[in-house]
Amino acid sequence: MPARILAIVAAAVLLAAAYAETIVIYPFSSRDSFIGSVVADRVAQALAEGYEDSEVFGPAVAPSLVPPLPVGDGFLNPTEYLQGAGVANRTGSALLRDSLGAQGVLTGDLMVAEERLRAELFLATGDGVESFIVTAPLDEPGRLAARIADETSERLGRPIEVEPMRVDLSGPDGELAQALALIAAGLTSDAQRVLENMERPGERAQSLLEAMRAIERQGTDADPALLATLAVNRQPLDERLALRYFRLLDEASQLPAAALWVAVLETSVNDLPSAGEHFAELPEEYVYGQAARAAFLAAGGDAANEPLERALASEDVAALLGVAAAAQLQGDTATEKEALSRLTRVAPFFTYPFERLSFIAFDEEDALAAAEALAVAVELEPESSLYWTNLGWAYYLLGMLERSEDASLEAVALDPSQYIAQYNLGLVRAVTDRLGEAVEAYQQALRADPEVDDAAVEDVENALAQYPEEPELHYVLGLLYEAEGRRSEAAEQFRLFAQRAQSEEFLATARERIEVLSAPPPPIQLTDGLVTVRLGSTDIVRGPFHPGDPLYPRFEVYTPGNELPRTLEVDIDLVDNEGQEAFGVERTLEMPAGAIGYVVDEMEVWLPEDLEPGTYTMQVEVNASEGRTASGSVMFQVSGEPQLIRQLLGRNLLMQGLQSGTRLYGPEDLTRPDRLTRVLLEELEASADAAEQALPEVDQGRFSGMTGGELFLSSTAEDVSDFIEYLLASGARDTTFIFAEAYAQWALEGAPVAAAE
Repeated sequence: MPARILAIVAAAVLLAAAYAETIVIYPFSSRDSFIGSVVADRVAQALAEGYEDSEVFGPAVAPSLVPPLPVGDGFLNPTEYLQGAGVANRTGSALLRDSLGAQGVLTGDLMVAEERLRAELFLATGDGVESFIVTAPLDEPGRLAARIADETSERLGRPIEVEPMRVDLSGPDGELAQALALIAAGLTSDAQRVLENMERPGERAQSLLEAMRAIERQGTDADPALLATLAVNRQPLDERLALRYFRLLDEASQLPAAALWVAVLETSVNDLPSAGEHFAELPEEYVYGQAARAAFLAAGGDAANEPLERALASEDVAALLGVAAAAQLQGDTATEKEALSRLTRVAPFFTYPFERLSFIAFDEEDALAAAEALAVAVELEPESSLYWTNLGWAYYLLGMLERSEDASLEAVALDPSQYIAQYNLGLVRAVTDRLGEAVEAYQQALRADPEVDDAAVEDVENALAQYPEEPELHYVLGLLYEAEGRRSEAAEQFRLFAQRAQSEEFLATARERIEVLSAPPPPIQLTDGLVTVRLGSTDIVRGPFHPGDPLYPRFEVYTPGNELPRTLEVDIDLVDNEGQEAFGVERTLEMPAGAIGYVVDEMEVWLPEDLEPGTYTMQVEVNASEGRTASGSVMFQVSGEPQLIRQLLGRNLLMQGLQSGTRLYGPEDLTRPDRLTRVLLEELEASADAAEQALPEVDQGRFSGMTGGELFLSSTAEDVSDFIEYLLASGARDTTFIFAEAYAQWALEGAPVAAAE
């Protein structure tokens, strides 16, 4: 479900045919999201006042109005396919218009240019998408909002008189802007705190706050759109509550998206008969709704899917995208390609269809189709190293080697860590008799990602069949085989190169590698067979240990040869005094290129909480290719009970006081473990006044109904222990944070307990 929130601005009344029935103002993007939200909100208010016979949905609500598409066991939000481009463009505006079923959608991007506020706007209507630019003095965002409202009304064919506006972000308008941005982002709890802390909340802020409080008591005495989207953004999500409010919105609004939301939520709560009825009642002209209905019918096995045919034949961006996404998840490649191909014509500036068509083409081994799609993709997004990399590979498959190299160089220039592009470069250079440049590219790839890419090896093997006259391919294949630890195969490839090489260059290196790789592999060893173990990664204490302690063994693996294998497998077993294994840990470690020694000290071994006291031996075994192995062990005592202070320090989790900023415990507390809970309870008591002012009333979990101060003052030692155990179970480590803030967040989320293993 989308995690965003909305606010309707005007009542809904049917319009004359020439007029827009519903208008949606999306939050304007900007470096400062607050100004984008408040300017868009003022535009929505001006249009609502000028169009009393229309319904206008403002930026706080607009993101959550987009209904997801039911596919299989889940849901897809079409806006996710816009990727990083956002909605402030022609495609984004058209996608919102079609998915909402609105007659007008306005998106925009705010920026500062030449000491002025500059807004680039995109207005999507039934006639298409129109773009225009509006500017205003830098310190007058209110004037910018008024001008945008005026220009938008002109383009809607219904000019209105727009009153002058004033926006002062240094006062209450700034706090309202913050709340609007948080609501639009789905962060409703944070928005509520901002609104409740406003010293002078105006009418707009008060209406938002009243809707939030109505949700808490499940009331209906507020804007139905805001109630519906506040409900759908509650955590955890109560789908039936959200369904109730979207039904109210559907009754109050002419926006087709509201009716689709009802059908989607009924599907989610498994009320399929009712969902089917509501899908069937969606207007035929709401083509995205028909695409959603098609997905619903397909999930039920309906082969005669008329809504699907209707959506495929349309020019509706959201519907075609929905059909393509649903077809992909269902494995229906033919339908997916048909929808994507039509999308490339309907929305020629939308990158995703070209990207997806290229992936399908690669899967179908159609290099020409992949290249054609990617050539457009790099025009639309020239900063994408992924598209340039894939285009380079498509050109290689087509035998267009110069173009392949140029595209791969573009990818590497954009992202030097793009190792797949380096592999592409290496292969092109190897088949064009440039071994030195090829080796450089392969070495760059291996530095960026030491684990050899299997596909890169397969590509060289295939190239040998295609270009058998190129001995350089044997050399680079030997290079990759050796990096993988396939010593004998690597030696054979270097031998084949040496037999066929036309140039002396690299011959000496190849012969050296043959000699090294043909000899018995150098062993791996643990320095003096020594293994040490300590609590935590910062060497807090070396024993005795307690059940539940996070232990970190430390040992050095080295080789008397030229370098360690690139990959090591480490097995750590804990055995008791009778030789019975208590538990084990396995890890694969990647060695740095050229390393002859490596200290392993970051493998965590968490002692079970129910581990019996006694003497234990930690056995460490390190394995490499060709049967090489090294081992060591360390013996230690386990005694006592699990202690939270040891587990916190072992994970390097440190908590600070809210007022003082100093740490509340440290290694010195290992000898007085009972102090931890007492100190944390004292910190809660000292922070109660601040919590009373800053926190909203808790609406879920064990502290439900309490204010912030009541929460802190009523907390018990058991509550604090539950918080710590939940924190530890989350996997958190190596961080310092304010205890009172983290505890408050945990309580507001319902004070969840750590899941049992």
